[in-house]
Amino acid sequence: MAACTQCGSELPAGARFCAACGARVPEAVEPPAPQAFPGGYVVPAPPTDGQAVAALVLGILGLVFCPIVCSIIAIVLGKTSQRKIESSGGTLGGLGMAKAGWVLGIIGLVIGLLWIVFFGLIAGASIFGGFMDPNIDIYN
Repeated sequence: MAACTQCGSELPAGARFCAACGARVPEAVEPPAPQAFPGGYVVPAPPTDGQAVAALVLGILGLVFCPIVCSIIAIVLGKTSQRKIESSGGTLGGLGMAKAGWVLGIIGLVIGLLWIVFFGLIAGASIFGGFMDPNIDIYN
């Protein structure tokens, strides 16, 4: 609560005159309205490295469509992009995308190699399947 500047008695909220001495209560000075924009400035995010985006896209494509080729390119682009971003001193962004592309590239490469081994075993079994058939005599 506010106090009267003349007599010191307490004033109810919104009073224009003091009830004890009749002195006029000076109008309260309202604080200025807050500005629409803050006083500071916003620091823009650093630009994303294009190789990081390419590594991420190729890592995803390596998982879905072309595991060997896309995955190898994603691994190379992801690692070079990581090095470039870390040595930029904060002027380049996209480190998470570069790491994700690198990891997806490794996963895609492993999956692609496993598919090659799997289909190689199936092809080998179908080609040389006669050697495993007990009804075929291969020595005569």
